[in-house]
Amino acid sequence: MISTPSERTLTLQVPFLSSFLPVIVPFVENAAGAFGLGREDALKLGLATEEIFAFLAVGICRGKPGEIECRNGIYYAGVEFRFSGTELNLGGLNITSGGNAADGNLEDMGLLLASRTVERLHISVGDDRRINLAVAKDKTYPPPGEDVLTAPDRGGKITVRAPNPEEIKEFSLRVVREPTELCRPPYFHYPGKVVDMIASGDYEATVAVTAGGNVVGGLLHHFRTERIIQIIGPFSFAAVDREGIERSLFDACLSRVARSRALGVVALHGLPASLAGDFETLGRLCSSDEDGRATVRKTFGRLMNEDPGAVIWTASELSAHLAGEYRRLALAREIKIVSDQGETRGGDSIFTAEALRDRGSVTLRPLWPGADLAANVERHVRHLREEGFRDIFFLLDLGVPWHAALAPALLARGFRPETIIPFGGRADVIIFQHHAT
Repeated sequence: MISTPSERTLTLQVPFLSSFLPVIVPFVENAAGAFGLGREDALKLGLATEEIFAFLAVGICRGKPGEIECRNGIYYAGVEFRFSGTELNLGGLNITSGGNAADGNLEDMGLLLASRTVERLHISVGDDRRINLAVAKDKTYPPPGEDVLTAPDRGGKITVRAPNPEEIKEFSLRVVREPTELCRPPYFHYPGKVVDMIASGDYEATVAVTAGGNVVGGLLHHFRTERIIQIIGPFSFAAVDREGIERSLFDACLSRVARSRALGVVALHGLPASLAGDFETLGRLCSSDEDGRATVRKTFGRLMNEDPGAVIWTASELSAHLAGEYRRLALAREIKIVSDQGETRGGDSIFTAEALRDRGSVTLRPLWPGADLAANVERHVRHLREEGFRDIFFLLDLGVPWHAALAPALLARGFRPETIIPFGGRADVIIFQHHAT
């Protein structure tokens, strides 16, 4: 039985002092084990916790009270550190901060070292300078066996509905084993993980099932933000009426979210040809495999309600590109140019990094402004390439004025604007991708 959200967290209040490490690490490892992580995965999460807590206790919030929360995400276990910081020391939260492993100085490697043992690392800062630093370790799932899927029965009535766990697993297997032009996220290789992703409430699924009980199509969706839904699919495996099944899956998904506050839908993993004409092309994204082969896919979006318009902020270097894209997408936007008028900028900037090591992909977001934006971009690119990440993305929220100052630094260091997500943040979000030269 899946626990309720209130039963899925354990919280420990503790001062950030290194002397409490013997309490913190077993707390996290035991909680992770109770949440279903295997021993090896629990130890890795404990190692990340040890590195982060020691790092914070030494310089960022030494001796200050805080909280450590362990969360059962069903398909992952997470640890969140909550504390307050000061303007003088926030720069140490960058994933690239710390010493150099080549010099044997591992104690100061900080978040860079911790990030190597987890799937995701994310930082957020509230208006009251309250900081949340979260890491997550996915459960290890067995790959599917060599069983052969039965061929879907031909003809007959197709029912589109929410699936049961066995149908989710069949859907996942078919996504991996049936030919498709759509991007297939790696979690589909682990059907049990997809079941747990849906059980967690983070994702929802819709499937098409024949009268004989075979799954002939499916779609996943989740709320990327409160205003934007992201879909993965629809995938169709039927021998006949593939386009009709794709349309039915998408319509059923829209019906399920119609009463939400969402303004639109995006498909960043591509769309079947039968639906692409109903969407606007938002841009493109590229993914690379371990052999260096690149796959370029179009990204799509559509609004479910009338465009309410928005004010966006940008640098002059990006304004012409944005104006052209907004004309093409027929989006009403008032573009305001942010320029440097000689005002003082102090302190270190912070970028948060969400690293997906199994994909060789990392997504950076600006978290805190500072005087070193250009140098921080260069530092992150260098470190992440050295860490083996093939695909580096950088997201700017065009509703946050200070984000605009990053556009020139990104353009000068090999990033190109690739995709706009309408209402993907406070306003629109633009995705840059780094192109190595």
